[in-house]
Amino acid sequence: MTSRINPVHRMSWLLQFLLWPSITCLMALPAMAANLPPVEQLQQELADGRGKAVFSELQPLEDSFAGQPNYDYLFGQAAVAVQEPLAATWALERLILVEPRHYRGKLLLARAYMDLERYSRAQGLIDEVKDRSSSASVQARAERLNEILQERKQPRRFTLSSRLTAALGHDSNISSSPSASIEQGGETLNFTEESSVFSELKARQKLEYKASEQVTLSGGYRLEDSRPYQESDYIRQRLGVDFSGRYRTDTWEASIKPALSKGWRDGEGEIQETRLGVNGRFQLPAEQSLLAFSSLTNISYDQTPDNDGSFLLLGGGWISKPAGAESPLTLVLTGYYLTSNQPDSASGDMSGPGFNANSLYEYSNNLTLGAQLGWSSRGYSGNRSSENQYSLGLNADYRFDQSWKILPEIRYAMMDSSNELAEYNRLTVKMSVRYEFQPQRF
Repeated sequence: MTSRINPVHRMSWLLQFLLWPSITCLMALPAMAANLPPVEQLQQELADGRGKAVFSELQPLEDSFAGQPNYDYLFGQAAVAVQEPLAATWALERLILVEPRHYRGKLLLARAYMDLERYSRAQGLIDEVKDRSSSASVQARAERLNEILQERKQPRRFTLSSRLTAALGHDSNISSSPSASIEQGGETLNFTEESSVFSELKARQKLEYKASEQVTLSGGYRLEDSRPYQESDYIRQRLGVDFSGRYRTDTWEASIKPALSKGWRDGEGEIQETRLGVNGRFQLPAEQSLLAFSSLTNISYDQTPDNDGSFLLLGGGWISKPAGAESPLTLVLTGYYLTSNQPDSASGDMSGPGFNANSLYEYSNNLTLGAQLGWSSRGYSGNRSSENQYSLGLNADYRFDQSWKILPEIRYAMMDSSNELAEYNRLTVKMSVRYEFQPQRF
């Protein structure tokens, strides 16, 4: 007798077979969730501006946690923060599919689509949130995002930026005098270092035009007033006009910067300067960049035309974050060679190399610390003298809010020369306060 399988039993067995993978996955979810890093901790890291670290931690976990709302929202936030909009859209589309009333996630998704220039999709998400959300904070966020979207659709290409800086400091040797008596020609020459308190006032304004995603043009002026209170023979005011054109891609950028300035001493014309600079930067892997720069400067003096001349500077450098993208430390090393053409100068033409090492340490979102070390060597064709200048500097940049910051600075310079009259030591201490006006875009 042939046995028959009950159709009901057959259907039950088939359903178990089909549903077993899904049941297994659901049973595995608690175990997977146990390996997800603490959400609160990652949210705090995002708030502290460590988006790259959060993105790097969450990206390898996407295959395991994709579809979990907490993971998808957090990963979407990190992806937007590090400008990875495509990765953000995948995570946030999963989120709103599971939780269609997650309006903050929809606004974040709209932001990602804006970065991808998919403006119609972004507008649809914003309109949906405005129609359905009853939260006042979500509505406010949607309105602000909508304003940004309209600007993106009809971009404001001009940006006007302005800032004022006031400083008070002390210079141990304002006139760069030798620090000792010198025997010359059978006579003893006595020199005294003259220290002085000084003040500085600087104003700067720049208008920038973004012609395209790659091309930016700018022009502006700068006004400087420096007043040492123990030294009269000093350039007090300087007015400069600067222009710039820059072309930038994802891997390199180049710029050209012509400038013109004039300085006065107590209202009398003293010095005129024209400069043309050309700079380049090439992005390397592992958060590194190569630099190239050059400038040609022409200087003329109203009262001492013998010092008139042109100066050519050629150099290059390297920028690196030694511990990776999230490292708070940035190193900048530059080397250059400077030559001059001064046909009427008694010292003759000047030439020589130089080197600078700079480090920046981002101690917090508001505080950056800096250190500088420099050396330059100069030789003169006229009197065959040579000089070596050494410098060391420390500075800080502390921002109170979006507008105010303070900038303390200390700098030591020492000149070692074959001509004793040119040797000096100099220590400068300065405290600056800067106000940056909110940029105006139109």
